[in-house]
Amino acid sequence: MCTNAQWSFHDIYLFLGALLDRCENVATKDTDARAGDMEDEDGGAEDRRLRTSEDLYTAALRHDPAHVDALFNLAVLHERKSGGVDRAEELYERVLRLSPGHVDALNNYGLLLQHQRSRFAEAEQCFDRAVAQDPRREDVLTHYGLLVEDFRRDMRGAEVAYRMALDADPAYIPALCHCAGVCLCAGRIEEAAGLFAK
Repeated sequence: MCTNAQWSFHDIYLFLGALLDRCENVATKDTDARAGDMEDEDGGAEDRRLRTSEDLYTAALRHDPAHVDALFNLAVLHERKSGGVDRAEELYERVLRLSPGHVDALNNYGLLLQHQRSRFAEAEQCFDRAVAQDPRREDVLTHYGLLVEDFRRDMRGAEVAYRMALDADPAYIPALCHCAGVCLCAGRIEEAAGLFAK
């Protein structure tokens, strides 16, 4: 444990929000029992965690409205919430105005644009920028390959992206599977089998 750490008020809120956001279980049984609340595991407890995390990130942002990590985590949280895509998009854009090379924000925003908005050209720009910032991020390269494969129908370009992801991490399963799929489509069955076998 680091005893000399100097945490700012908003960093404490950010930490607590991230901690709650990632917790699998929150000790709410006593509260639920007293309230007579019989919520199912997937519904109420998860909603409470999201609300609590949102409150903590928002409190951190009141102290530092330009705190990139709090903005990013809040964007991720809103993307998970029902009806939160508009707010998530706004927050990702804000993160990228403050930190244009934020790889995680570029990746997540690209995925949002691709899957939630069907704005494929803009999503591709996000992935291009993310790859330029970190050309060895296997998840970003794989997402980029999927976009190239689905949007441009460019199987060669997709395979290049998947192979770059595999150069970064030879055991990255999504890249292995998608690269094998491209090989199958091209009739390179033995090569695909070799990738599936890894």
